[in-house]
Amino acid sequence: MPAEGGPATQHTYHSEGGTLESVAPDGRTALLRGLRDEPGFRPTRLIQVNLRKDAPERYLFNEKGTSARWLPDGSGVLFCREGEQLYRKGYRGPRASSIWHYHIESGRFTQLIKEEFEARSPMPWPDSKGFYYLSERDGCFNLFSRTMDGGNDEQLTHFKDDGIMLPSLSGDGSTIVFRRGFDLWTFRPGKDKEPTRLDVWQSEDLPDTTSEVRKITGTVDADFSPSGLEIVYKAEGELWAMDTVLREPNRITRTPGVEDDPLFSPDGEFIYYQYDDGIDANLWRLSRSDPDEFWWRAESFKTEQITHGPRQKRRFSLSPDGKQLAWIAGSGDLVIAKADGSDPRVLFSCWDPPTFSWSPDGQWIAFAAQDQNFNRDIYIVPTDGSEEPFNVSRHPDFEGSPRWSPDGRKIAFTGRRLNNEMGLFYVDLRLDEAVRSTRVRKELEAEEIMREDPSYQQQDSESEDDEPAAEVMDDPRTKRRPEEDQVTKNRLRIDFEGLSDRVVRLNTRGIEPERVLWSHDSEHLLFQSKNSTNDTLYRMEATPSAKMESYDDHRGLPIRDTDEALYWIVDRAPAVLKKGKLKRYPISSRMVRDRTAHQRLCFRTIWRTLRDRFYDPEMNGLDWDATRLKYEQAAADAPDSRTFDRVVAQLLGELNASHLTFISEDWPEPWENEGAEFQTTRHIGIRFQRHSAGSPMTVGHVIADSPAANCSPRIEVGDTILRVNGHRVDSSVPVHRFMNGRMDRRIELAVRDADGVEHVHEIEPISYEKATLLAEAEVVAENRRKVEELSNGQLGYVHIARMFWDEFEQFERQIYAAGHGKSGLIIDIRDNGGGFITDHLLTVLCQPRHAVTIPRNGNPGYPQDRKVYASWHKPLVVLCNENSYSNAEIFAHAIKTLKRGKLVGVPTAGGVISAAKDRILDAGTLRVPFRGWFLPDTGEDMEMNGAVPDIVVWPDPNDLIQGKDTQLEKAVDVLLEDVATQVETRFVPKYRNR
Repeated sequence: MPAEGGPATQHTYHSEGGTLESVAPDGRTALLRGLRDEPGFRPTRLIQVNLRKDAPERYLFNEKGTSARWLPDGSGVLFCREGEQLYRKGYRGPRASSIWHYHIESGRFTQLIKEEFEARSPMPWPDSKGFYYLSERDGCFNLFSRTMDGGNDEQLTHFKDDGIMLPSLSGDGSTIVFRRGFDLWTFRPGKDKEPTRLDVWQSEDLPDTTSEVRKITGTVDADFSPSGLEIVYKAEGELWAMDTVLREPNRITRTPGVEDDPLFSPDGEFIYYQYDDGIDANLWRLSRSDPDEFWWRAESFKTEQITHGPRQKRRFSLSPDGKQLAWIAGSGDLVIAKADGSDPRVLFSCWDPPTFSWSPDGQWIAFAAQDQNFNRDIYIVPTDGSEEPFNVSRHPDFEGSPRWSPDGRKIAFTGRRLNNEMGLFYVDLRLDEAVRSTRVRKELEAEEIMREDPSYQQQDSESEDDEPAAEVMDDPRTKRRPEEDQVTKNRLRIDFEGLSDRVVRLNTRGIEPERVLWSHDSEHLLFQSKNSTNDTLYRMEATPSAKMESYDDHRGLPIRDTDEALYWIVDRAPAVLKKGKLKRYPISSRMVRDRTAHQRLCFRTIWRTLRDRFYDPEMNGLDWDATRLKYEQAAADAPDSRTFDRVVAQLLGELNASHLTFISEDWPEPWENEGAEFQTTRHIGIRFQRHSAGSPMTVGHVIADSPAANCSPRIEVGDTILRVNGHRVDSSVPVHRFMNGRMDRRIELAVRDADGVEHVHEIEPISYEKATLLAEAEVVAENRRKVEELSNGQLGYVHIARMFWDEFEQFERQIYAAGHGKSGLIIDIRDNGGGFITDHLLTVLCQPRHAVTIPRNGNPGYPQDRKVYASWHKPLVVLCNENSYSNAEIFAHAIKTLKRGKLVGVPTAGGVISAAKDRILDAGTLRVPFRGWFLPDTGEDMEMNGAVPDIVVWPDPNDLIQGKDTQLEKAVDVLLEDVATQVETRFVPKYRNR
C-alpha cells in the first residue's frame, strides 16, 4: 500500500504463508521467508514474490535462509543460517546464527561471520561495501559494523544487560531503530556516541481489557459437607458454597490469588484450602463468623493461615478424625502437623511430590515416592516418625496412588508390572487376612448376613445375658492375644514380615485403572479406565480371583464413598450416586475477573514453577526475584496473549536453557478467515518446473510415494502439464491459481508424456505437511542408495528421525534390512529432535557377547529369541549435526563415552535437559527443564556442551544446493577405513571329546 495511505493490494495467496524479509532495491520484488515442501529441520526458504504482477513465486535459492536483506546495489543478499530463539541470552554453540552473502549472478555463497555466539540481523550499508549486524560476542547483543571483506569490525554500542533485537536501518542508511527491553531506541552511526531511547505515545482510545465477565458452568474441584447437604467448590480461582436444593452459589472468597482444593473438616466447621498468590502457596482454613449460619447463606467469614513460608504447599489431606493435617512442601517433602498447622515436622523428604493416604486410625500414612533412579514404590510410615518408611511394593517399575481401606486392613495401589500396562494391586496388611481361604471368607460373609435374621439377634441377646463374654472368644478366627489388643488400641496392626510378598494383582481384563477408591465397607475397589472414552465405573472385590463388574455408566472424579452414596464430580458437576441413580448438581453463575491481576498471577506462577523445578538450583546465576520484578508489570498489562507470550519468552530467555517454552491459550479469541478451507493450497506430489513466461510448465520432480507417484500410467519428470481441473496452465500461472481449493476434492490433471500421448489423472490431494514428510523419506532412501554406491555395497545406512518408540522398532528391523550382509553401519541422527530411546539403541549396539552356539551341521551364532533385541557388533559411524538435540545428543555422547564408534559431522546442539509440561492455570502450558544430564567421567553438564565429533565436517550451501552431502561422504570414508582395519577372528569350537 502507498506510504501516504490508500488501499492495500494482496500479493500472495499460498496457504502456507510467509513472513516479509526485504524488498528489492528496485521495489519490484519482495523476499519472504516461508515453509513449503522441503525436508529437514526448520527448512525455511527465501521466496521471491513479484510486486508488479500476479506471477509464480520462486526460491531465491533452494537452501535454508532467514533474516535476509538485499544489498542496495542489487548484486546479492545478506542472510543468516541457523540461530537460537530470539529472546535467549548467552547461547554458545553450533546452532548460533551465522551471516552469509549470496551473490545473485554467480549463484555462490560466502560465509561472512561464523562464531560460537550469535551473529544476526545483517543490514547492508547504502554503498553495499559493508553492513551492520548484531553480535553477542561480548555477552550481550550489541551493534557492530563490518566491511564485506571482513575488515574494520567495530563495536558501536556497549549495552551490558538487555541487548538489542530486531534492528531496522533507514532507507538512507543514516539511522538504526531497534528494540531493547520494552522500549524503542535510535542510533545514528558516525554521529551518535550512545543510542537514544524514544518516547512513544498513542492518542487513540484503546479497548479496556483490564476486566472481563466470566461465565461459570462447572467445576473439577469440590467437596461435600459431612452430611452431604452442602457443597464447596472452586471456580475461576474462588471458592463457592451451595446447597443441594436451591443450588444458588454463594461466593465465599474474594482475593487476587487462587483458592484451590477445598476440603470440609470432618465436623463441618472449617473449609481447608490452598491459597496461591503466584509467589507463595500456603494452606488456609475458613470458618463462618456465625457458626449457626449455613455455608451457602453465610456472608461473613474468618480466615486463618495455617502454614507459612515460601515453599509451595499442596496435596494436603486431613486425618480421618480431623486432628492432623498432612501436605507436600516444596519439591516433595511430606509434612505432618496438627489440624491448625502447629507443630509441623517432615515425615519424609523427597525430590518429587509423593501421593499419600491416611490409615483410618490416623497413625500411619501410605505414600508413593520416587527414588533417585526415578523408580516409584509404595511405602508405609508411622505418623509419629518412630520408624523408617517400609517399602511395600519393592518393584523396579512404577507404583502409585495408594489407597488405605476404611477398615485399615488393606492398601490398594496402581502399578506397571506387566506388558508396560497399568494394573490394580492390593496387599493384606495382616497375615491372617492374607492366608484366609475363599471358603473362610464366604463363611464369614454368611455369618454377617445371618446376624440380620431377627431370631438370631434374639439368641445373641440372650447369650449376652446368660453366658460369660469369654466364651464368645473361643472361635480361633476371632481369638486375640492380650498383647495384640494393646497394639490395636494404640496403633493399627501391620504384619510387616513378608508384606511385599503378599501383594496381589487383580485381573482388570486389560483396563488400565485410575481414580481408585475403596467402597465404604472395604470389600470392593471402585475405579475407572485411563482411556477417557470409556465412561464405565468399575467395581471389583479385593480378593485374588475376583471378577470385575460394571457399577455405573458415568465418568467422574471420586470424592468419597459412604454407606449411603458415592460422592463424586460428573460432567463438571458435583454428583451423588445412590442406589444406582445419579443425581447431579449443575453449577451456573457469573463473575467479573480482574484481567490485570489474573495475568500477574499467571506470570508469577510461571516464575515460581521455574524457581521450584528448574534443574539448576542456582537459576543460571540469576537473581530470580529481581528477574520477576523486571517483567511482572509488563505481563500484567499485556493486552492480548501474544504480548503476554513475548514477555514470558523474555523471562525464559534469561535462563539460557533448552527445552523452555510457553504455549498460551489465545485471548481474545483470534480472528478466523471464514472460508479458508476453500482456499487451501493443495499438493499432489509434483514439483513443477517453470520455463520462460508463456511456455509450457513441466514436471520437475515427483515425490516418491505421493499421489502423483502412484498414478498409472506413471507421471515422469519432463512430462508437460496441460490442464488442471480443465483449465489450461503454463509457466506464467501462479500455483494458487490452479491448486487452491478444498482438500476433500480430487484434482484432475492432464499431462502429455515424452511420446506426445495425453493422460488424464484423478488425484487425491495431500497437505504440504504430508508432502514434506514424504520428501524426508525420499532423502533417506537416496542416502541409503548413495552409501551403497560409495561403499560398493559394503556398508549399510539407517536414519533415526526421532528418538521415539516407533523409530526404534523401525531401527531394529533395519538392523537386518539395511545391515544384512554389510561390514559396517552408518547411523544418521542429523536433525533428530530427541525423545527417549537411547538406552534401547545401546542395547542393540552394545550387547555383551558371552557365548557362541552351533547347531548340528550349522555355523557359529547365537539364538535371536534369547536376545532382548536384535544386535549389531560390527563397526559403525554416527552422523550428527547442530540440530541433533536432546536424547539424540545423549546417544552421540554415549557412543563416544563407550568408544563404540566414531562421530562424524557437526557438534550437537548442547540442549540436553529432561523436561515436563505444567499447566499454568488457564493461561497455557509451560515446558519445564527439571532434570540435568552429566557425563559420567568428567561430571560435565551436557547442556551447552554438545557431543563433539571425531571428524568435524561443516556443510557448505554451495555443496548442498548441488545435492552434495559432504558429511555423508566423509562418514563412508571413515567407516570403510575402520572396516579395513577390523580383524575378524575365526571362531573355533573345542568340543568336550576332542
